Amino acid sequence: MKIINLVKSEFIKNYNVKRWAIISIVLILASLFLIHYTDSLLEEYTTYDDSGLKTSIDSFENSLKNLEKKEAKTLNDEYEIFFGRNYIDYMSILLNKKIDHRNDWKFDFINEQVLPILSENFLIEKIVNEQRYEEVLEFCDYKDKNPSVYGLQICQNIISTNTNNGRNLTKLEELYKNNLQTITDYQQLLKENKYYLYLQYQVDHGQIENDKIVQTLLNKKVETNTDFLGLNYLQYQRLKENTKIEIMDEEEYNQTPPGDYASYQEYVSYNTKLKNDAIKNREILLYSTEHEIKHDISYNLLDGVTEEIRYMNTKIKVNQVFHLSVVVMIIVAILNSGIISREHSKGTIKNIITTPVQRWKILLSKFIYLLLDTYFIWLLGLIIISLLAGIQYGFNDLLEPKLVYIGGEVKAVNYYLYILKDIFLASIPLICFLSILFFLSTVTLNTSLTVGIISSLSVVSFFLWIMMITNSFPNIVYTPFWYLDCGYILSNAEIYVDSLRNISYNLKTGIISSFVISIILYIFTNIIYSKRDIKN
Repeated sequence: MKIINLVKSEFIKNYNVKRWAIISIVLILASLFLIHYTDSLLEEYTTYDDSGLKTSIDSFENSLKNLEKKEAKTLNDEYEIFFGRNYIDYMSILLNKKIDHRNDWKFDFINEQVLPILSENFLIEKIVNEQRYEEVLEFCDYKDKNPSVYGLQICQNIISTNTNNGRNLTKLEELYKNNLQTITDYQQLLKENKYYLYLQYQVDHGQIENDKIVQTLLNKKVETNTDFLGLNYLQYQRLKENTKIEIMDEEEYNQTPPGDYASYQEYVSYNTKLKNDAIKNREILLYSTEHEIKHDISYNLLDGVTEEIRYMNTKIKVNQVFHLSVVVMIIVAILNSGIISREHSKGTIKNIITTPVQRWKILLSKFIYLLLDTYFIWLLGLIIISLLAGIQYGFNDLLEPKLVYIGGEVKAVNYYLYILKDIFLASIPLICFLSILFFLSTVTLNTSLTVGIISSLSVVSFFLWIMMITNSFPNIVYTPFWYLDCGYILSNAEIYVDSLRNISYNLKTGIISSFVISIILYIFTNIIYSKRDIKN
């Protein structure tokens, strides 16, 4: 009971409105920065500025005017006019539909399927109806040597189909007829403007595999691929490549080293993680699509999932709370570095010591207060970043469960219970940090010195990642200091994944070392303080 009462007295002594007002302001500013940082990574890629489309159309219009003025036109000129007119017509359709997302399926559909088929029939007409086979050959040869953004990949198809120097036209005429039907189908798909109909067409013609996620989109009759269900599918497809990673055995690795790895062990760790993450995340994406629950997967470029096909939700914003650990450390350092030393400088320690309370109980109560204060500040940060993210993106996402891959299957768990669990894990290195603070404050009895050392350690924690990745101080991974910002690990940041090229480690290493050092420091603190002459 005496320890509990001592802890209460610490709260009574230190807690006031002014203190929490200042802490709240600092956490609000830090949370706004983290939210804005997340915005800068994704928002600039998610929407399509139709001014770029207008500019492209205008550019083609101007080019066509010049070409049409030419009296003697080459086949290439004729093709450019034909292609340009079709490009303008189809892009105008997109403009009229007010497409606001660059990932809309119709962009790639028109550029990669509609326009090539039209161009193919244009060249077939030149062979069949105008007997200009030699010109087409020269044109194709020119395109092969001078590929453009809208270059042809259809010449080989025409030349291989049309045999005997162009005199046997049956196959080309059949190809032309089939293309006409395909063009009709494509135009109908654009008119209906339903993503699931486009997917069904691709499945029926063997262009894509009818796997579980495609079938789910078909069953749900998803009409656009720019909401989170459609983007889930794009992400699912991009992750497929990493699921195919094959880990070489050590002998094969030594014969042909595949890249910049510190050792074979690091090569295995790095590639195993990429593969396992891809498998896990694809299962989460499938579950997310089936149950219409937004995931909060944190991707990096190593996953192959670019910013252009990601979506933002409130959970992804709130997940930045783990990076608040550095801010929490600085706040705790400034406010509590004098937790022992101030008692001595003010002389209040004599009043405490004269009471029938053992010194170890005094120290334990103050350390418990430090722990609770740290958790309270971090929880306040969680509340603040949740409110700020909710105001911007809505609170509905936060009411939905978090999707996690556990034991070979996806489970939906309470989002905040899961995030609190991760906060606890991320706080374990902070306990070591508190032990250092407690030790310095007790041993030096100098508040300014303690504040300086602890604040510097808080700021330097970020740069420790850089130092580790560049292999400057690889052994630092076995200390708690590299784990002071566990946000990099818990969010699967690229800086964390890429560091596996240099050294194999895991969060367990940081947790164990943090516990060991915390216990050692706490024991030394008690030993030193028990022998200290309070009068001095």
